[in-house]
Amino acid sequence: WLQLDEPQLGFQPEMALAYGFEAVDACFAGLPTEVNRVLHICRGYAPVDGDREGRNPARPYARLAPAIEASAADVISLEDASEYHEDLGFLEQLATTKVMFGAVSNLDTKVEPVEQIRERLKTALQHVDAERLIVAPDCGFGTYRDEDASFVWQKLANMVAAAKSL
Repeated sequence: WLQLDEPQLGFQPEMALAYGFEAVDACFAGLPTEVNRVLHICRGYAPVDGDREGRNPARPYARLAPAIEASAADVISLEDASEYHEDLGFLEQLATTKVMFGAVSNLDTKVEPVEQIRERLKTALQHVDAERLIVAPDCGFGTYRDEDASFVWQKLANMVAAAKSL
């Protein structure tokens, strides 16, 4: 597994479409076929910048879906739990790309209930085959390294329970 994190693809969709995905493909070029190429289009870190409401007004995923599908990425890692929930219909444009779907937020300490996570996963499954859906947190929890992060384990346990229930 090799993951490339590139928030600017989401924050600057015009740049992404003009030359960003070409750069992504160059990063993955030459890798053996057994390497899973993951592209994470991050939406920023509200706890760090303090701007939760303005993290990424572009709502880029639907606009970028055709380029994602055409790219060298085997897996696209998308954030859904921390933000407004996207209309997940764009996932239907990802015919072969696996979707690593952010199901719990990394932006706050509130633990999502299993049923809430399960319902969002059910919505995603209306648009992507179960065999291509990978359940994950939105992003990492490194911003909480200096505090009591016991809530992270409960978030992850709830995420796993929701996934197993489906």
